[in-house]
Amino acid sequence: MDNYEYKLIYFNTRGICEPIRFILSIGKASFNEVRFPKDELWPKLSEEIKSTLPWGNCPVLELKDGRVISQSTSIARYLARKYGLVGRTKFEEAKCDEVVDAAVELLSHSYSIRFDEDDNDKETLKDSTKQMLNSINRNLQENNGPWFVGDDFTWADIYVAYAVKQSESVLNIPFLSEENTDLTPLKKLIANVYSIPEIQEWIRTSPPTEL
Repeated sequence: MDNYEYKLIYFNTRGICEPIRFILSIGKASFNEVRFPKDELWPKLSEEIKSTLPWGNCPVLELKDGRVISQSTSIARYLARKYGLVGRTKFEEAKCDEVVDAAVELLSHSYSIRFDEDDNDKETLKDSTKQMLNSINRNLQENNGPWFVGDDFTWADIYVAYAVKQSESVLNIPFLSEENTDLTPLKKLIANVYSIPEIQEWIRTSPPTEL
């Protein structure tokens, strides 16, 4: 791994890996990436490569000592703990997990719509996406602050901000348009997350990716 702290293995997409890249950037970690071509997305990835991965899929984080962690939220949680992004108490840590689960659900839901071939289903699912966004926004408001958990910025904020923006991109629906004032707290949160210098720098310098 040369002088890198981590090796991150994924595809040449944002996908479910981009929040991990954000956390690594915020932690100022040095990391190298192995990016499989987008047209080899699982399950098209060769069996030879799959056999080298703990669960046969990506992402995978390899530590400097050779140990590996797989599954996207497990990797992100490990890094969030290391870089102090999980709240101040065990309760706040659990609330972060709760919010991240909701964000992952939103993202999975959006990808399901994108690749669903039934147009009638898509319209129904898009409506349910808006309901999910309203629920996320309501939970943010209930914390009475700019962030989702306690008084501090956490990995939960990263996941929600990314999931919402990525859902917009995947579905080509401007959920955060100026006309949509119902989601103002959520829009402010996303703006705050994407204004973090380390995230801005990552976006500016990272390889071009689709989805």
